[in-house]
Amino acid sequence: MHIPLKSLKILALDCQTTGNSLKYNDLLEIGWLEFSAIDPLTPQGPLPVTFVVRQPRQPPLSKRIQKLTGIGDNNLKSATDAKAVLDHLLLKASEVARANRAALCPVAIHYANFEMGFLNKLNRQSHHGHSLPFNVICTHQIACKLMPQLPRKGIRAVAGYLGHSIPTAKRCAHHLVATAHIWRHLVELLADRHSVHTMDQLQRWLKYAPLPAKTRAYPMPRDRRLGLPDSPGIYRMLRSNGDVLYIGKATSLRKRINSYFHKRRHPEAILEMLTQAVELEIAQTGSALEAALRESDAIKRRNPPYNTALVSRHRKVSFISRDFASHSPIMNQTHPLGPVPSVEPFSAANALGKFMGQNGNTSYDISRIMAISDDAGPDASTFQSGVALFQEKYCLVLGRMAIGPALLHIGRLSWKEKLTRQEIEASIDSESETIEGATVWEWNPQAVVGRLESICRRCAFMLRRARWFAVLSESTVAWQAGGNERKDLNIVVMHKGNILRNDTSRGSTIPIPPGSATGHAKRRARIDLARYDRLRVLTTEIRRLITEDRLICLRLSERVYLRSPQFRLLFNWI
Repeated sequence: MHIPLKSLKILALDCQTTGNSLKYNDLLEIGWLEFSAIDPLTPQGPLPVTFVVRQPRQPPLSKRIQKLTGIGDNNLKSATDAKAVLDHLLLKASEVARANRAALCPVAIHYANFEMGFLNKLNRQSHHGHSLPFNVICTHQIACKLMPQLPRKGIRAVAGYLGHSIPTAKRCAHHLVATAHIWRHLVELLADRHSVHTMDQLQRWLKYAPLPAKTRAYPMPRDRRLGLPDSPGIYRMLRSNGDVLYIGKATSLRKRINSYFHKRRHPEAILEMLTQAVELEIAQTGSALEAALRESDAIKRRNPPYNTALVSRHRKVSFISRDFASHSPIMNQTHPLGPVPSVEPFSAANALGKFMGQNGNTSYDISRIMAISDDAGPDASTFQSGVALFQEKYCLVLGRMAIGPALLHIGRLSWKEKLTRQEIEASIDSESETIEGATVWEWNPQAVVGRLESICRRCAFMLRRARWFAVLSESTVAWQAGGNERKDLNIVVMHKGNILRNDTSRGSTIPIPPGSATGHAKRRARIDLARYDRLRVLTTEIRRLITEDRLICLRLSERVYLRSPQFRLLFNWI
């Protein structure tokens, strides 16, 4: 084929599947986009064509795939039959082939081997009788030869390196536009570096050109990171198009950022991020505590794709009814407990209370009571024996209290028991984590008791934290600045859960918090997700100061203070 690559009509193709196994999984979504390297990719340009594919198996989607793609039951209700989708694709491929005056349609796919496996499987199942009329171009294969130094060469990493952002949801439309952007840049690089201008030349180059040595190199300029200050602050890693990839905090900006490039082992997500990061923005702060608080607020404003904690997407705080049966985004008379970052343990406790109150005589859902997936729980006999053992162990508590307060009291007793055994570390900072024992596979009655105790502990812990955050929301935190011969105090004044003042004082006076007279319930009612995370971060930083043996004082009112020795006992519980 002698048509120049830059003017060749291409069909970008993308598939999303229900899993990685060609034998056990199926196509979930298929999409394509017709374009050429010289076509401007603008919102007014050609739009991707996508189809959610009707599923042949039940249950169709795991929770993991639903979370990754955003495809759920509503999408599947309007899904298209796989054979009909293939017919549409073949029709479009023939149009593109005719436009190029060729027998085969050039198809650009990232990770072509994976997706063509599923497409060939669909083609066989549809009994077309012919191989797919595609001239497949694997953009991943080309990127490996053209850019061997990049730490990662997945579609998100390569597109980001080339200045294109892909939304976090794995959907065909996003990946098709990204594939088109990648192809345009690859065509330019092929021409400039290797004088590859046509499809025939590209195929010869892919076949005979040696694969360069894999010497990892990061796009971030070395001089940029080596010249950073050795001081606390927050940093933002940026793509070439200015998008914020990640926001972090540091006690030393220089050491923290350079640690990314000195470590040999990183999680995949970090390597993917470092493949795209070409620039830094930093903001120095007066202390590590201030940096942590500023980081929390900055993440809320930008929701960077590589931050997993403190982002606001899909997260909320809730208020709970006294019987744990319902929840609300706002505090009211029906929902006075909270705020809490997850309703899961309370729903489980409510289901457990109902089961015990009915003596197990009605239908019940083990997965709901134990807050566990359907396929991970114990059998019915083991579960019932475990609940009976739980009731026997805590019969005195369950016999004299309503079920909600009783389960919270059990949670406190169980927490105290674990403290006695020193199984709860002082560094615990658990908000979004799952209930302990979530992956128990060898169930027995005692393991069921442990799981139920964990649910009670989690409920009691979250409500203790809610009360603590209400206290902290109207307070003044003062601590001795590190390495300071004059013994200056760092001061943070909190008002309505926000930072009202943050500076260094040369005196010994700790300001009275302006909202110290505010009632406890009103304080809790004000705490939204941003305030909750800010107070959680502040709690973590206070804990860090305590472990560093720093002198710290929390002023709550004109006469009420908490000092370092009191914190050590308190933080075992919050």
